[in-house]
Amino acid sequence: MCSEYKISILMALLTFAVAITAPSILISCGGRGGNSVSSNETDEQNASLFDATIYADVHGVTVDEAIRRFRLTDEAGNLDSELSMKEADTFAGLWIEHEPEFKIVVQFTHDGEEIIKQYVTEDIADIIEVREVKVSLVDLELAQRQVISILRNLGVPADSEVDVRENSVKVYVAERSQIDTAIQEGKLSLPDSVEIITVNELAKPE
Repeated sequence: MCSEYKISILMALLTFAVAITAPSILISCGGRGGNSVSSNETDEQNASLFDATIYADVHGVTVDEAIRRFRLTDEAGNLDSELSMKEADTFAGLWIEHEPEFKIVVQFTHDGEEIIKQYVTEDIADIIEVREVKVSLVDLELAQRQVISILRNLGVPADSEVDVRENSVKVYVAERSQIDTAIQEGKLSLPDSVEIITVNELAKPE
């Protein structure tokens, strides 16, 4: 595992939960020929051990268990990519929970227990929890794009995110009176999966 990737994963792990909703979690480190161990490999091993030691201390597990969980995190990323490509009609996202127990939560709109059997490996079979929700990840992303496009045409600034755990799209606006008017006039129709949230201010680009 790339050391940069492991460090970013570690930062997420220390918040006690990692949400995996996109294939971008998968980063290829590339192979190396020969049997010699380069200084870069040694640095990566030391960094991985350092990360595992911190994780073990935070979550009250052994370093070996922390390393095992890092490996299973990689497998969860592979599973996420595969389900996104092959089961897009029903797949509704997955994430990893670290407290109170380590597990991978996978969501489908239907038949999840049967679908997941085709993809789980022996290593992760015992830590998979399947949940059923109403909307697939693809449909959530489509709803997000459509609502943001309409708001842009109405001249309403907004931020948005797909909340995989809540199986919803959250749209953040600083002023919602124009949205309420557009809904009343029939210019905007919000799916049940979309929630408009009023905030004090929107995110500012850096």
